[in-house]
Amino acid sequence: MLNQVLSLFAISIIPRTIFGQVYYIGGSGSATLSTTTTYQYQNYELRCPTNGNCYITCSHDYSCQNTKIYCPISTGYCRIYCNAYQACYNTEIYGHTDSSGSGYMQIYCGNSGTYACQNANIHCPNGTGSCNIYSNPSTSSSQALQYATVYGGSGGGYLQMYCGYYGCYYTDIYCPTGGGNCGISCGYTASYNCYQSNIIGATSGSGSLTVSCGLSASCRYADITCPTGTGACTVSCTTSNACNSGTAITWTEGNVNTLQCTAGTTDDCGAFNYPPALSSNTSLNIVCDGNYECDQMTFTCPEYAKCDIKCTGEYSCQNSVMWCPSTAQCIILCSGSYSCQDSVIWKSSTASSNAQLNLQCSGSYSCQNSVAWCPSEGNCEIGCTTTNSCFRMAVHWPENVNKSILECPSLGNQCNLIRTASVVEVTNNILICNGASECASKTINCPENGDCTVQCTGDSSCGSANINCPENGHCSVNCGGDESCAGAIITCTYGQCDVHCGNTYACWESIIYVPSGQPNPRTCESDTGVCTNAQIIYTTPEPTVNPTVMPTFIPITNEPSFDPTIDPTSDPSINPTIDPTSDPSEDPTIDPTNDPTFDPTTNPTQYPSSIPTIDPTANPTEVTAVPTTAQPSAETIDPSSSPTNEPTQIPTMVPTIDTKDPTSNPTTDPTSDPTVDPTMNPSQDPTSHPTIDPTYDPTTDPTSKPSISPTNAPTDDPSTPSPTDPDELICGDHVSGAYNDQEIQFEVQMNSFNGDMTFDASDSD
Repeated sequence: MLNQVLSLFAISIIPRTIFGQVYYIGGSGSATLSTTTTYQYQNYELRCPTNGNCYITCSHDYSCQNTKIYCPISTGYCRIYCNAYQACYNTEIYGHTDSSGSGYMQIYCGNSGTYACQNANIHCPNGTGSCNIYSNPSTSSSQALQYATVYGGSGGGYLQMYCGYYGCYYTDIYCPTGGGNCGISCGYTASYNCYQSNIIGATSGSGSLTVSCGLSASCRYADITCPTGTGACTVSCTTSNACNSGTAITWTEGNVNTLQCTAGTTDDCGAFNYPPALSSNTSLNIVCDGNYECDQMTFTCPEYAKCDIKCTGEYSCQNSVMWCPSTAQCIILCSGSYSCQDSVIWKSSTASSNAQLNLQCSGSYSCQNSVAWCPSEGNCEIGCTTTNSCFRMAVHWPENVNKSILECPSLGNQCNLIRTASVVEVTNNILICNGASECASKTINCPENGDCTVQCTGDSSCGSANINCPENGHCSVNCGGDESCAGAIITCTYGQCDVHCGNTYACWESIIYVPSGQPNPRTCESDTGVCTNAQIIYTTPEPTVNPTVMPTFIPITNEPSFDPTIDPTSDPSINPTIDPTSDPSEDPTIDPTNDPTFDPTTNPTQYPSSIPTIDPTANPTEVTAVPTTAQPSAETIDPSSSPTNEPTQIPTMVPTIDTKDPTSNPTTDPTSDPTVDPTMNPSQDPTSHPTIDPTYDPTTDPTSKPSISPTNAPTDDPSTPSPTDPDELICGDHVSGAYNDQEIQFEVQMNSFNGDMTFDASDSD
């Protein structure tokens, strides 16, 4: 046992003890540690005091790499700065482990230095404390937490993360359990904040999850899983393209789920495959309050829980599809101008009497041209409270009309609505059929007096329908969808009638009855066949007073075609051939020659030239029967098997005779002073700067770490077996001097001993 006593004057003392690779910082009070060089605490364990505050700064490259850092166990602050290149790479950080504690942990990764906390594992405090993590708070660095994992604590504490420029790139984040809330800010600075991150809500307890995607591409390709406990889940996309590409959100059952698209720009939420069908009592709130925010989205509400969709921005939910619950309330607010235009609101295929639809169209033209399907047995309430808010809207009312409420103040055309049934009575002189097959096979009766307009704009929307025009008034039928009036019968026997066929085969095989003497009622969008096979039959209310005196007894054609072409040529041949080929080419040329040969060859070459000459010679070479050279060259005795293509222009006058293996790459600059005693074993890597005065007796065991500035006169008899630290005291040493009432810090080492050490400062004043 070693007992060592040191006496010093001191007011307070902060001892630091190093034992192997474990570094204990401080004692029962506050503790501070700052690095001074690279790799300084690599592979160490840095341990804070049990309680109290602890501050650690790793401000040099790799300075805390592969390090384990232990915060105080129960209470106090634990603040860690990793602000250099890979300063805390692959580091394990453990917060307060006491589940009944209230410790506070704060970590800064990458205020300067890329990859500052890359691949780190961070364990937030247990208990009711908090955990705040800042990743790349400035744009001077990035990817601080790349491939890192953050674990929230247990016991009710919260986790708040601030992800800057690529700050949480490819980061796995697990929210606290036991009731603690979780907030992830993916929009702290710059962009791509939580790109391809994995955010998982609490797996138990009532802890909520809030994810804020506030900058461009901040949550692109992120995977967000809402809490599976009882906590609420809110995802906010507040900038253009913040959640646009590949973002996946898993909404969980039994909770309140909210999606907010609130930037006021385009495409914040427009690319979601959103959300997956939920099969339980999961309430869903969707807020689209920016312009074009949820344009062309498909909303699938849960089957058995309330669904609330708010489209408050201009054009915010236009061209969208909304699927309402089967046994719960569906509330849709379209308060922005044109917010829900051209949208379709579907009832569930399994809707029960508990299903409800409450649709409020309060913005200008907010629900124009939209289609709403009320639940078959449930209540349906539709409010059109602004001029033109429901202009040209189609509503499919429930079978029990007593469950329907329509609010239409007398402000204008806001309630041009219809009810689909076997017989449709046109009200307000206009009928809109813009859904696919919406009015197909129906009987549509216009009022007897007054003008009537029937709009068939959806595909097959009025297919095979019977449209009866008014007796006294103008009738206009617009067939704008694909095959929209195919097979329809349009009866216009009294008044004037106009039928517009505006799409491919829109009026295919339709029959139009018009009064005799009326002009052709049918108009075509183009001559591409859209009016083909639309039959017009002129009728008279009474027999004609001028029948023909020469009716035909013989049809004009003997063999009319049963299948005439629907696309005859507009440029038939003037001189068609009377002897067409029985085997026409499957791939005829589009550019035939104007001057074909009258005598084609009977023996064409099997390998014609791909680029024949356009100017052949008039005197081609003739093949001779005998050689034309009178004096051929003499036979070469030993010709080269691989003669050079570039012989030298200055051959040597005296070639080498006895060289058996001449070099294939002789030097172009031979030495003028060759050595007379060349080595038999030359170095493969000779130095470019050889010494002028090499030693004749080099050491056989050179040091691996030579001194940069060695002494010119080392001692023959060193005084100590090993070097000492400056101002170091060893056992038996004494020192005294003036004292200035300041704190003294010192270090005690006993690395070479096994035993106890006692420090006694009782004699200090």
